[in-house]
Amino acid sequence: MSESNPHASNGNLNPASPRTLEETQLDFGFLADLALKTVYADANCSTTRAAEKMCLPEVITENILQHLYREKLIEIRGQDGFHNHRYAILDRGWERVKRLLEMNGYIGPTPVSLQAYSSMISLQEDSRESVAPDAITKALSGLVLPENTLHTIGIAVNSRRSLFMFGESGNGKTSIAVSVNSAQSGDIWIPYALEVDGQIIKIYDQHCHALVEAGCAGYDKRWIKIRRPLIRNDD
Repeated sequence: MSESNPHASNGNLNPASPRTLEETQLDFGFLADLALKTVYADANCSTTRAAEKMCLPEVITENILQHLYREKLIEIRGQDGFHNHRYAILDRGWERVKRLLEMNGYIGPTPVSLQAYSSMISLQEDSRESVAPDAITKALSGLVLPENTLHTIGIAVNSRRSLFMFGESGNGKTSIAVSVNSAQSGDIWIPYALEVDGQIIKIYDQHCHALVEAGCAGYDKRWIKIRRPLIRNDD
């Protein structure tokens, strides 16, 4: 499988849409199985609808669907436009879908590869601007903290490493974490899901991630832009 840069060629952080099956960095059999489950789950499935649900370009989606058609797993019921066929699942396809769902019930946006995910996260982190000391001070202004603690927090935030805080309940750990998160500006790209050794790991959680406008066209729809998240557990 060939490797491709998941980012736009102009050097920005917008994930570039794959132009070929190879540029998805996913196994073709994996894509075919996901497409078959997509047809199964949509009684009015067409190339366009499948592409929207799988978050892939229509030309790539149609190539996959045509493969399923040649394998006699789905049939063509009509055509709604150029390269926009209407599809329905056949008995042989139903049998395969049943086996697939027993192994993995995921139906939704096409995952990205682990390589693409790691590359994108690293690029975004390397491109992240340092947090100015006055931004840290302002974010923590509502808390009474020693000067050396403020200095330590500032160093930890800009080190791009984890910060471990401990202490008795009620000593301000959560308040510090919330304040530090608010001091970091900028949105980030995450994928809907991640594929690792044929398994699918969901990344996007509507309860934890707030969507923002992508602000660009032609990007890889398998990725979404969100506000920098803060995951809390107050239990």
